[in-house]
Amino acid sequence: MNKRLKPFIAAGNLFALLSLLFSTPTYATNYYVSNTGNDLSSGTSMATPWASISKVNSVVFLPGDALFFKGGQTFNGTILLTAAEANDPTNIFTISTYGTGMAIINAGTSNGFYAYNTGGFSISNLVFDGNNTSTNTGVGILIFSDLAGDLKFGNISLSNLEVKNFGGEGVKVYTTQNLTGYQDLTMSNLSVHDVVKNGIIIFGFISQSLIGYQYQNISVSNCEVYNVPGSVGNVVLEGSGIVLEGVDGGVIQNCVAHDNGQNNSLCGGPVGIWTLESNNITIQHCESYRNHRGTVTGCDGAGLDMDGGVTNSLMQYNYTHDNDGAGYLMGQYTNARKWSNNTVRYNISENDGVKNEGGIGLFKGPGTTMSGAYIYNNTIYISPQAANSNPRAVYFSVWNTGINNAFFYNNIIFTTGGVPLVNIPTGYNAFFAGNIYWSSGSPFSVFYQGVHYTTLDSWRAATGNEILAGVNTGFNSDPLLSNVGAGGTVGFGNSLSTLNAYKINSALSPANNSAQDLSLLGINTGAVDFWGNVLPGGAINDIGSNQHSIALPIHLLNFYGTCSGTENQIDWFSAEESNMKSIELLYSAEGAAYRPIAEIKPLGSNSHYRYLNDSTVAGNNFYQLKMNDLDGAVSYSSVILVKCENISDKIKVGPNPFTQYLDITISSVIGGPSTLILFDARGKMMAQKKVQLQAGNNPVLFEGIDHLPTGVYYLQIINSDKVERFKLIKTVN
Repeated sequence: MNKRLKPFIAAGNLFALLSLLFSTPTYATNYYVSNTGNDLSSGTSMATPWASISKVNSVVFLPGDALFFKGGQTFNGTILLTAAEANDPTNIFTISTYGTGMAIINAGTSNGFYAYNTGGFSISNLVFDGNNTSTNTGVGILIFSDLAGDLKFGNISLSNLEVKNFGGEGVKVYTTQNLTGYQDLTMSNLSVHDVVKNGIIIFGFISQSLIGYQYQNISVSNCEVYNVPGSVGNVVLEGSGIVLEGVDGGVIQNCVAHDNGQNNSLCGGPVGIWTLESNNITIQHCESYRNHRGTVTGCDGAGLDMDGGVTNSLMQYNYTHDNDGAGYLMGQYTNARKWSNNTVRYNISENDGVKNEGGIGLFKGPGTTMSGAYIYNNTIYISPQAANSNPRAVYFSVWNTGINNAFFYNNIIFTTGGVPLVNIPTGYNAFFAGNIYWSSGSPFSVFYQGVHYTTLDSWRAATGNEILAGVNTGFNSDPLLSNVGAGGTVGFGNSLSTLNAYKINSALSPANNSAQDLSLLGINTGAVDFWGNVLPGGAINDIGSNQHSIALPIHLLNFYGTCSGTENQIDWFSAEESNMKSIELLYSAEGAAYRPIAEIKPLGSNSHYRYLNDSTVAGNNFYQLKMNDLDGAVSYSSVILVKCENISDKIKVGPNPFTQYLDITISSVIGGPSTLILFDARGKMMAQKKVQLQAGNNPVLFEGIDHLPTGVYYLQIINSDKVERFKLIKTVN
């Protein structure tokens, strides 16, 4: 195949060159780089590798090509990908590692990787190292576009990477031309740390008159960002963990941001994880903690934030704690685009507001509109902070009035040491209904429009808060939560469902079955609580972030379901059973009307039950256990949800037999995390790969299996509750 020397291509000649390159049939080629190689070699096999990044940068790589660096070795320089390379979103150019371990790209004083006006590439299983933040001035991974014409470069994947020791950003994606940008960009399993300016940042041109967005379908998942201090004396905002700006349709999930922002000197951030000037963003299952406001300013340092110009977005199932600023921030900076219809639900905040602000806060600058903040079923805990003279659990900042339609429903607001529960200043307005307020050891304390209220009744009577449809709502009483103030750090790689705090620990809690029915207000409360417990719905939901489960005559150790094709396997384990007559397994396809599908005789304590249901539907399947006592009493377990879809015809695996790798295509309807596990014939796990699927076709290269002995293997692909298995044969390389 004819390769060309690699110049950087002027923007005006880009598409003419691409037409020339793709007008002649080409064939994908794999290239290899090793310290023991030779730049005069062909580079097309592991036996004849190149030796240097300099050689790599002299070659034009076409769609479908692949470039592999030898694992465990270090290569000096910056990998350059020019406008003439890759750029076919349907035929990905791959950069990765071969052999054992991860290859290291030693960037010296510059960037680790730089892509200019191109897409259709993936980078995986590499370490990008800038060596020292005091000498490096570059970016770990830099992706940049400056072409006019509102173009979108598509299908870029960054996965299983470590980025560290850069004087600029860890990962930086940006554009300078109106709506030109990127789409279908995925970042998963990134460790970004010890970089100066920002961890992971996507941004572009901002204007209040701009219509549209530079980025579409962006996913950041399973990433950890930490030790990003910002520059000393910085003149632009720095020190944030993960930032999405100018994005239409994006998700940040299962990420952790901590210990960032120490050196920032401006107001307007930094924040652990946030989005601005974006639409339809979901931030979920993230932990953000010990993020700082900086050394000079008295603002921000928040955990999570939906900031200026954000619309139709959602923060849910997150945990923030010990941040200098708010746990959850919602606001408008000066002259931002409109801010509207955003939701914060089923989150937990513990002792945020270390130096300023508090648990959940809203603010608005001049020249903006802000309307539609829906804040419900959160649990906010805050105690006195030595460095914060004005901590508060829920607050509006005094800046510019005009925050409209801010609603607080079914939250638990818990303070100690006299910290105010709510602080809404004069000139501002919000509506509260169905919340629990508890000032442990101190009187009720709410500041509302310049008046200090010391009882719930007086606040309700004077303002109309906690009155819904003419009925008094809300409680001033102890919510009876477990381990309040002791949530601590869950940590990256651990599920937030292991958090052992803020659960309702008694059926006597005022939160139990006491929520306002938000469906009557046109609000969809979602399907599960913070811990993944299925919500019964309506007024029997609980207040706060936890749905309490009552004691059962059978002590269940576990109750779960899995799906393969259209068959559901339901399992439950009992530790202790007493006075049991029978167990009925109930089923519903819509989560409302349940019908019995099996009646099972109790087996006694320490038993394992299993039932296979082959009469299911694609999508949601709900199950519940009904326990019948010998004395006639009836009780129910919590509800579990099993999502089932026949995906056999939507996964392609090859080659079979295989030698060095597996080329897999997964077609996903809604996207989400997926785990691929390769077992040998005895059931021993030999390799594992986690990926973040997007809606549509997802090409996955399963590498690092060339060393396996010949024989029979089984590939298991887990996507949500769906499991598919494939029998494969490994032959000699």
